[in-house]
Amino acid sequence: MQLITLIVAMGVAAGLLRSPFVKGWWGEFQVNAALRLFLSRKRYHLIKNITVRSDNGTTQIDHIIVSAYGLFVIETKNMSGWIFGTDRDSQWTQKFRRKSFQFQNPLRQNFKHAAVLSEVLGLRRGVIKSVVVFVGSARFKRQVPANVTNVGGCIRHIASCRETLLTDGEVHRVLELLKSVRLDASFRTHRDHVRLLRNRLSTDKKNHARKQKM
Repeated sequence: MQLITLIVAMGVAAGLLRSPFVKGWWGEFQVNAALRLFLSRKRYHLIKNITVRSDNGTTQIDHIIVSAYGLFVIETKNMSGWIFGTDRDSQWTQKFRRKSFQFQNPLRQNFKHAAVLSEVLGLRRGVIKSVVVFVGSARFKRQVPANVTNVGGCIRHIASCRETLLTDGEVHRVLELLKSVRLDASFRTHRDHVRLLRNRLSTDKKNHARKQKM
């Protein structure tokens, strides 16, 4: 009986580890730990898992680093396999030996995040910098921009940006404004965001199909 219980528990655990939610959480945890460990807390202020309202629903951002050198908007992907895609493609491809999957270009996804922050915070777009971090065993089949990288590359990329773009007063204002506009970090907020996102994606697919028939 105990052996059966152990086997069932191991099966459940293995299933959870493969689930998109747990994989996403684990990827964000690794990035969060690296940002806290390797970036000075006096210069770089980390805000994680922030959801803000946008024109078509809500936008959920994995991590934001606020500093005198700008705002770094970080999108995390925990993936394996070969990754194919360029900054111009609307969809990227995750490929294994016998199967492949498409997913939204994370640069475009993060561009929308940056656009929402620019509007909400009243900042010019040049102050907001996009970074896409891949964790896991994923490998790029083609050359990608410098702001698409792994965890170590993310730290180096942020640290390499040394042009002062915000004063200490502006950094403080941005931090206070983010606190005031972010939605509660709760299960309900996440559930509502996922529902709105699915509805938006469904509408986009219908519109795309309608245009193809015209």
